[in-house]
Amino acid sequence: MPEGKGKLEVCVAESETLDGKAAAEELIAKIKDSVPHPKFILLFTTIHYKDHFKPLLSTIKSAFPDSPLIGGTVAGFITRKNCYVKGAAAFALYHPEMDVAVGVGHHTKAFPKRAAKQCAKMIKEGLQESKYRNRLLIDVISGPKIPKLPFKGRMNVVDNRIIGNILTDIGIPLFSLLGYGFGREEEVIKHIFDELGNYNIIGISATDDSSCFENYQFLDDNFFHKSIVSFGISMDMQIELNGFTYGHSIGQNINIKTKNGGYVISSINDRPAKNELFRMLNITKNQIGNLNAFYYRLSDYFPISYTDKRSFVTGIGGLYGDNIILGYKAQDNKVNILTTSGMELINKIEEYLNAYKNGNIPFFLFFSSFITLNILGNRIYRIKDIIETKTGNIPYLVVYSLNENISKNKQVLSRVYSFNGLTFINEEN
Repeated sequence: MPEGKGKLEVCVAESETLDGKAAAEELIAKIKDSVPHPKFILLFTTIHYKDHFKPLLSTIKSAFPDSPLIGGTVAGFITRKNCYVKGAAAFALYHPEMDVAVGVGHHTKAFPKRAAKQCAKMIKEGLQESKYRNRLLIDVISGPKIPKLPFKGRMNVVDNRIIGNILTDIGIPLFSLLGYGFGREEEVIKHIFDELGNYNIIGISATDDSSCFENYQFLDDNFFHKSIVSFGISMDMQIELNGFTYGHSIGQNINIKTKNGGYVISSINDRPAKNELFRMLNITKNQIGNLNAFYYRLSDYFPISYTDKRSFVTGIGGLYGDNIILGYKAQDNKVNILTTSGMELINKIEEYLNAYKNGNIPFFLFFSSFITLNILGNRIYRIKDIIETKTGNIPYLVVYSLNENISKNKQVLSRVYSFNGLTFINEEN
């Protein structure tokens, strides 16, 4: 670890035990061995623990009663030990010159501004007496949840024009009030940024195994399903945030028209949106007839970016009638459809890590899109190998979830297809 005014202690612990109490005991033993008195704990689990949250959280909290905990459900993660799509991971950190506050806001889908203000107010009040200069917010926000349709079940592809258009115009606003549909994370984090503009921000959306049926957020020994939880952290150590998006344009100029507040594309180049998209990508409706095929053939491989706002990237969240449902609100009416490959992603991560020298970085916490897992499959181990080759023997955690957010160049970005990293640097070095 780099030397500074005080010792920085970091532990990344993991467990594959699916019993909540037993998994917690494994994590506790590993944390206590490296970080006996954490200033905070981040906890991420796959959805397999949903019936075990209470013993998992209460056991950890009993062991560390003075250490605030936040986290949520994710699609998978990587540690030095292995790559996981089933398990629990904890990131615990201590530094003597650091203050930590907890924030929470509820009903993020129905009332994103109110939830953000609730959360930001708690962070402000918790750190108002802190003497340290640099501020960081780590957040976990409830991600999208596909609603269950009458007689149809959960689905995000509705081919019938009439039903699809009704769902778009009437169903989508109703879904949000019931806690389903769009995550609206970009609205939540924008309002957070409005309140906490001097903070560095990094975070993710909670999800399940990428089916987008359910997700949960953790706060100490409590868990929620439509909330934002966050840490506000104050310190003198330099905060290092960086990230990138991947994908390249398929090379066609596209103009869109939107509705539902920008979440729905109704037309592409003045033609019905869905059919025009299929034509451009040479895809037939039979190729995406079920949920798994939708993700594999369309959503995972063809994200959408904006001609004049390239840092924003969104996925295709569904197809209702003639309409394309976006993961995030459209940022412009001139868009690019991107495509990507596993090798492109691997090369970008290697390029990203080349900026850091072994010995200068005490840890890494990475947030990235679960789309990476779907695209790479078993090649996900290449990511693990690259990180360890480039960064040496430091603790690190890569968390794969649905959407990611990061503050960069005096703005906050909510996006998919990104890889974002956090570390601290002692300014004396």
